Amino acid sequence: NYQIKDLEIYKQEFLLTGSEKPLLSYYEKMASILENLERLKLRSDILQKKSQKESLEQLILMIYEKLKCDNECMNLRKEKNYFQKIRINLLKEEENFLEKANYIINSLEETERFALYEKQDTDLYYSKMMTTFIILGSPFTVFIFIVLIYIINNDLKLKAIQETQLQILSITDELTELYNRRGFIFHGKKILEEADKENKKIILYFIDMDGLKKINDSLGHKKGDEAITALSKILKKSFRLTDLIGRLGGDEFSVIVVDDLVSSDTIINRLMRKIEDYNKHSGEEFVLSVSIGYEEYNPQEHKTIEELLSIADEKMYHHKKSSRKNRS
Repeated sequence: NYQIKDLEIYKQEFLLTGSEKPLLSYYEKMASILENLERLKLRSDILQKKSQKESLEQLILMIYEKLKCDNECMNLRKEKNYFQKIRINLLKEEENFLEKANYIINSLEETERFALYEKQDTDLYYSKMMTTFIILGSPFTVFIFIVLIYIINNDLKLKAIQETQLQILSITDELTELYNRRGFIFHGKKILEEADKENKKIILYFIDMDGLKKINDSLGHKKGDEAITALSKILKKSFRLTDLIGRLGGDEFSVIVVDDLVSSDTIINRLMRKIEDYNKHSGEEFVLSVSIGYEEYNPQEHKTIEELLSIADEKMYHHKKSSRKNRS
C-alpha cells in the first residue's frame, strides 16, 4: 500500500513540475509493484482463495498495460514533446487504475490482518496446551490430542475465515462499498494518531447529499440508492487513494484528506465540477447536489474524530442554509 502511495506522490510531482524524472520514477515504482504482486500471487494461501487470486491477476494485467511503453518508447515521447499529453492522461486515465489498485490492496490487507490475528491467538493457545500434555500426559494421550488438534484446527480455520469476512463486512457500507460510520471512525482515529506523531496536516470534510428525500419520494427508493451510489463513485474519483472516504449513513458522507498540497477550495471546486459533469451527461431523472463543511485538524488541540465530524457537520449546515437563502 505504501508503494501505491508512492505512485500518487510521483504523479502529483509530475503534474506540478512537468519534468521527466518523477514520470520515470512513477513507471519504475509500478514495475516494482508488479514484481511484488507476481510473488504474492504464488503464495499458497492466495492460491486457495479464488477471489483474492482473481483480484491480484486483474491488478497485474492492469499494470502490464501501463508498462507497455519501454525506454525507447519513452525517449520517442520526449522527442515528440508528448509529455504534455501524458500529463493530461495521468489526470484522467490513472484515476481508475489507482482507485482499483488501492481498493484491491486494501481488501487484501484487511483480510491478511484479521487472519494474522486469528492465527496468532490460535497458535499461542494450542502451543501452551501441547506443552502441558507432553509433560503430564501419556504418549497415547498425546497422540489422541494431536488428532483432536488437527480436527479442531481445521474447523477453527473455517470459522476464522468466516469471522474475518464478517469483520470486513461490519466496517463496510453494503450499498457503496465505502467504509461505514464504524469503519470510518476506526480508521480515522488511526490517521489522527499518525498526525499527532508526525505533525501532518489533516482536513475532514462533511458532505451532505441534497434532496435525497425528494428523489425517494418522487422517483422511488431504488433511484435514491442509484443517486447515493453515483455520488460515492464521484467521491472516489475526486479524492486521492491515500484519503479516507466513508458513508456515515443515509445522505451523509465524510472524507479525511492527509497532507494535500492544494487548498480546500480547490478540492471542493474539483468535486463540484465532477458532480456538474455527471448531471450533464448521466441522463438520469435526478440531479446530484451536495453541501460541504470542513474542519482542519490541529495536533496541538487533540480533537477527537467525533468532535471534528460535529464541527464540520455544523459548518455544512450553515453552508446549506446560506445556499438556500441565495437561491431564494
